[in-house]
Amino acid sequence: MRVKEKIINNNKDFRKNTPIVRLRDIIAGIFIVFIFISWPLFMVFKQALITNLSLKESYLNDSISVLNKKYAELKIYNEKLVSNSRIETIAKNSLQLDYPSPDQIVIIKEYQNKKNKGDLNIFATVKKQFSRFGG
Repeated sequence: MRVKEKIINNNKDFRKNTPIVRLRDIIAGIFIVFIFISWPLFMVFKQALITNLSLKESYLNDSISVLNKKYAELKIYNEKLVSNSRIETIAKNSLQLDYPSPDQIVIIKEYQNKKNKGDLNIFATVKKQFSRFGG
């Protein structure tokens, strides 16, 4: 009987020193529970983020379409303001201007004759005078 008592005593000591559930089993269980809880929460968060971004995108697309319409309206209004007939009407009625007579018209042309470089020499002289002053 001594042997049986010894074995029973050893078993009692073993049970006292070792916990029923080991620490790593507890950590593994907590991790698994965390995964089961956090995965659906992550999916809900992702769906909420997608919904929020799609609402912002639709708002911005609406804003773009409104701005494009406004741009088209302003472009048409600008064309009306720049039209030659409107400018002529304002010049005649508001400013009392009229078309010039043929003797009032002066045509200015650029004259470049290779033989006559006197005009260009004048500009060269003026340029030399200014280059002395650092200009």
